[in-house]
Amino acid sequence: MKNKKKVYIDTYESIYPIRLAVANEYATAKDLNKYFRWGDGEDILDTEIDDCKGCVIKVVRRSDNAKVLLVKLNYAEGKNKKLDAMLTAVHEAGHVILTTYNHIEDKICSDDTKQEPFCYYLEWITKCIYTTMSKK
Repeated sequence: MKNKKKVYIDTYESIYPIRLAVANEYATAKDLNKYFRWGDGEDILDTEIDDCKGCVIKVVRRSDNAKVLLVKLNYAEGKNKKLDAMLTAVHEAGHVILTTYNHIEDKICSDDTKQEPFCYYLEWITKCIYTTMSKK
């Protein structure tokens, strides 16, 4: 019996007015288009999500038109694939948090006493990405 690769696309509700969705490496544009579309109504193309180890795209959820930041993971490479995948997750989490702050028109505060909201949100995003990418 062949071992079929499972597609996982998970949506996480955020404390901010933009949701987070994470798709594993087996999700194709066809899979994503069942749930999401570009803001202008266009479908997502494979060429827009397949050219790197991971990407973050701003999409709209088809079911309710909610704004979503979609993290699409693609592959890990090198000798330590687990480490490479985790570094990709952290990298994409950085894009998500920066895009979120831009979306809510807020500034990132680097003051030592006010960094916790940023760091807790970054931790939550990374955990969501890791949760989806760890599914078998």
